[in-house]
Amino acid sequence: MTSSSTESRHETLEFGIGTTAPDSDALSVYATERLSVDGVAFDCRVIGSSHYITAPAIDFHEIASCRSVAMPRTRTVSLVEGCSGQYRYEVGAVDCELTIETRPLEAYPAEREFDLHYAFDERAVTAVDAREDGYETFHTYTEFDRTVYTRTRFDGLGRQ
Repeated sequence: MTSSSTESRHETLEFGIGTTAPDSDALSVYATERLSVDGVAFDCRVIGSSHYITAPAIDFHEIASCRSVAMPRTRTVSLVEGCSGQYRYEVGAVDCELTIETRPLEAYPAEREFDLHYAFDERAVTAVDAREDGYETFHTYTEFDRTVYTRTRFDGLGRQ
């Protein structure tokens, strides 16, 4: 790999959660889908640098990006070293828990059907799937032999 391609390679993924939306005009959107979780509408977007999910009715915004995230609460995941963790957030009127795990590339469930799926190429994908209390995402990074899995789960979402 040449020096210039090493410098352009993003080695981290940042996750931001909050009540303030990032500048959506600056996002390159490749695919969108509206999902319902416990009666609340979530707008999901696959963006050039990962995903952006928002639920305007509850003032919730989540972004994952290989670029720096300008949100008050962020977590950084090393795509080189990997990591796992659970993080609790109070966002407006709801509480949520974000689970992040890095797994081997082959852990990506390629045969599974997703609510939203976008393939940047044959093995580089972003996928989102609704669950009854939240959603999960999968992001594959072939250059690091990694699948980044996230699960965002809400407490009391349907009571909003």
